[in-house]
Amino acid sequence: MPLDIRSLALNRALVSGWVNALHTGAAQPVDSDGRIRKPLAASTIHNLHGLLYAILQYAVEAEPPLRRSNPAARTQLPSADDEGDKACFLTPEEFALLRSCADDDIQDALTVLAGTGLRYSEFAALQVRDVHLGTQPAPQIRRAWRRQPDNTFRLGPPKTPAARRRVTLPEQVLATIQPHLKDKKPETFLFTTTTGRWWRHSAFYHRR
Repeated sequence: MPLDIRSLALNRALVSGWVNALHTGAAQPVDSDGRIRKPLAASTIHNLHGLLYAILQYAVEAEPPLRRSNPAARTQLPSADDEGDKACFLTPEEFALLRSCADDDIQDALTVLAGTGLRYSEFAALQVRDVHLGTQPAPQIRRAWRRQPDNTFRLGPPKTPAARRRVTLPEQVLATIQPHLKDKKPETFLFTTTTGRWWRHSAFYHRR
């Protein structure tokens, strides 16, 4: 709801409540595709609060002043420590256990994901023609799946220009990929569902 920057309703309690809602995900609006927005990371909340603080401080220091005080001052913000580790890496033993518990039709996919470090959108877009076997076998990352405003997906370039790259394959990953290249057309996706469709992330996550 829009709020006049001069309004007395814009106070410390309101700012604190806003910060808490961003942190917990409570009372978050629903996006156009019907998904509820997730809680924001502490670093993102710090950035948003900093912007609000700067706007309100400008209002305090304006001539004539638009406000008597800055309600964003001394707001208690979530600590970045609350986010935990930025990344979690499995040991070889942990990955072997995870793979052994997965359905047979995605065990090879998990090996490739773990062995190459590809983004999921890049992995799911891999086609037979992208994998070049030779003295130094390496798939060429040329495309990735990209979500559209209407919640559909299309193939496009990778996330950044630097993401167009060749990925060196460890021996275990190479041995895993080779059977998936046989008797397939160049444009065929390397890993597909049991019905031959590309593995959409939500289906992979929820069904497997």
